[in-house]
Amino acid sequence: MNDEPAISFKQQPSIVVIGYGNDVRRDDAVGIRTAEAVSAWNLPDVQVITVQQLTPELAERIAQARLVIFLDAYELQDEPANSNDESLIHTHLLTPTDTAYTLSSLDHTGDPRYLLALTQAVYGYVPPTYWITVPARHVDFGWDMSPLTRSGMVTALRLTHNLIVTARRYSDNDDHNTN
Repeated sequence: MNDEPAISFKQQPSIVVIGYGNDVRRDDAVGIRTAEAVSAWNLPDVQVITVQQLTPELAERIAQARLVIFLDAYELQDEPANSNDESLIHTHLLTPTDTAYTLSSLDHTGDPRYLLALTQAVYGYVPPTYWITVPARHVDFGWDMSPLTRSGMVTALRLTHNLIVTARRYSDNDDHNTN
């Protein structure tokens, strides 16, 4: 029996940022637009992927990463008192072992936990994974995002930056500890 991983890991696995949503449905585009802004940072160890839906084909790339960050919108039902309220931006640390998410339910394309369950089943490994969700009020056809979602995007960018910096710091510490 071979205990080697099903994939070959790179010496310096990258950080993967996956922004998803519908870029012609106003606020629903925030995941894609946030990821595009991260891409503009031109960070050499960060791979940015933008998609309309999460698909099983992303599992291999996830398994090769040292950190994954998903960026998406969630529909906010009520108008908040303060559109700059940072508590409206949700950051979830995800695990593939959540019993509610199994391979039998992979038909749900908007929840990264299903994709992590697949990644774990196929590759036997899931890196630390965060899911940052930004409130969306308007998901009708159009290009402009609401002030609420634009404000949330700024916060999501800051959170994403902080996660990348932290991952790099831990990676640098690991490099020094192995030398």
